Amino acid sequence: MDPQTLASQFLDQYYSSQSGNRAALLDFYTENSCLSYNGENCKGLKAIKHKIESLGFNSVSTSLET
Repeated sequence: MDPQTLASQFLDQYYSSQSGNRAALLDFYTENSCLSYNGENCKGLKAIKHKIESLGFNSVSTSLET
């Protein structure tokens, strides 16, 4: 599979989870992962889970252009 197709499929799955079942987002991370959101950096599954659960909105709209 070419890198462009792989990246596109990853982004489709990630943003689909973000819009629906946010708990499923944790499947994209490991204990060595980092998440940056609005200038806040979270490292590790526990910190990332806490950040995802603390987001104060119920729906997300994403438009990927490049």
